[in-house]
Amino acid sequence: MSTFSPDVSCASPPSTDFSKEKIVVIGVGSFGTAMSILFARNGMNVTMLDRNAERCEYINTKHRNPKYLTDVDLP
Repeated sequence: MSTFSPDVSCASPPSTDFSKEKIVVIGVGSFGTAMSILFARNGMNVTMLDRNAERCEYINTKHRNPKYLTDVDLP
C-alpha cells in the first residue's frame, strides 16, 4: 500500500508592483473597458484591442469609450 505524499514548497507572496506588467484586453465593450480601467488604475500597462478602427482612434484621442461607459474617463 502506497501513500501519497505531495511535495510541499513555499514561495514568497507575489509582488504588488504592477508597473512592469503588460495586459492586453480583447474587446472594448462594457466588461473590457471596465477591466482596462481597473488594470490601468493599478499601474499596469494596458492595450485594448478592438476591430473598429474609428472607435480605437476615438479612445486614443479622447480617452473615453464612445459606446460603452461613455461617462468614464480612461486613464
